[in-house]
Amino acid sequence: MAINIGQSDGGGIDFEPGGYHAHCVGMVVVGTSTVPPPDPTWNNYNTAVLMFNVPELAFTDDEGKKNDRIMCVFRTLPSGTKKGKLWDELGSWRGKKLSLDERAGFDISKLILATCTLTLIDNNGKPKVDAISMPERGKPKVIDAADAPFVVEWNIAEEGAKPSDLKDLLPEYLHWLSDKAAESEEWGRKQGKAMEADHPAPAATSEVEEEDDAALPF
Repeated sequence: MAINIGQSDGGGIDFEPGGYHAHCVGMVVVGTSTVPPPDPTWNNYNTAVLMFNVPELAFTDDEGKKNDRIMCVFRTLPSGTKKGKLWDELGSWRGKKLSLDERAGFDISKLILATCTLTLIDNNGKPKVDAISMPERGKPKVIDAADAPFVVEWNIAEEGAKPSDLKDLLPEYLHWLSDKAAESEEWGRKQGKAMEADHPAPAATSEVEEEDDAALPF
């Protein structure tokens, strides 16, 4: 059954759950959330957002402007060779599991511009990524940057990175990712260091009045 995807302008496009050819246009590491998880037994993890363009779901607005359909996938950033959903998905994506040695040296930015098949399901009237797998046979495995609506690689942990950067790097409808990064522990630590630099603590003094010398242990 076709599902209508609503747009902010009130229009929409029909969406059929199933497999769609897509390509990864970016990876944004928004960091470790300071917002308590819905379940107190859960932990907050360093989170990466993979962004996929789905050309088949692009639409034209009332002004005749083409709009790309970007699907965001939130995943815990892999730490070393430990198990994780993203490691399993990467194996499904390339058609072969990553060995422990490959995991240890894997550069996640390699995913940008790589193509895949996204399995989309209905999530209360909106498309949601259920699985990431290999592109169909005959489809290119990588696209040119010129064929992508945008290309971005950004990490809140990098020196000099600020949440507001994302408003310059991403289209307006993805600016909410800036708010996610602003809630991160990594950004909080950066702000703390900036405050310390602006307001350094007074230097400790080692001066001791002569009349107190008798009280010193040595």
